[in-house]
Amino acid sequence: MSETNQNNNSEWRVRELGALWVRQGKGQKYLTGHVELETMPGVTEKVKVVVFSNKGKAENERAPDYVMYRSVSPEAASAEST
Repeated sequence: MSETNQNNNSEWRVRELGALWVRQGKGQKYLTGHVELETMPGVTEKVKVVVFSNKGKAENERAPDYVMYRSVSPEAASAEST
């Protein structure tokens, strides 16, 4: 690998905020993964997220194409609903 490619790769690695994977749910595809947020200078927190296409996009062309949510584990979701 050339030095220029290594420099470009390391620049992208430094700028990386997280990663997403495509999943198939009931009736739609969605993205799941994580985002690393800087909570204090030099301190990052990895936050799990889920991303769905915005079904309200059809009514409003200025609406976002996708909406990102903090992911909640199934156990936590069932505890919140009780």
